[in-house]
Amino acid sequence: MNEENGGINPDLLPPLVSPPEMLAAWLRKRGAWEGKAIDAVKQNPLESLATLLIGSSVLFFAVESPVNPKVKTFWDALYYISTCASVGYSDIFARTDAGKAISSLVMTFGPALCAQVFDRPADQQPAPAPPSEWQAVIERLDAILAELRQLRQG
Repeated sequence: MNEENGGINPDLLPPLVSPPEMLAAWLRKRGAWEGKAIDAVKQNPLESLATLLIGSSVLFFAVESPVNPKVKTFWDALYYISTCASVGYSDIFARTDAGKAISSLVMTFGPALCAQVFDRPADQQPAPAPPSEWQAVIERLDAILAELRQLRQG
């Protein structure tokens, strides 16, 4: 037993990784989560925005409330995070590195989610109508198709 480390064998501990290294590793594995995230947002933008706001608020409250006198309740955290996702103005500021990282994430993805919040889920989107200038092309293609069918039969 190692008395210097409180009885913990240092060989069993994972190596310390800096935040930039953690971010780089996360981005290298992007293929595993990126498609799922995009599908979730397209399927239900309102639910995705609510998840981002509430989840980020919980995390922000957890890391900021012990050190930030302006974050006394979950509602303070939600107020700050919701402004990060929209206008970006608040009288609360992140004081911890983790709080700043959470805020940056919300500031990056929040406005895009807010812009899509009232879109219909992807499976309920109406099929777009072809532009009016395509009508002549469609009629010509239908005529060609009819001629090809006649040639095949005749």
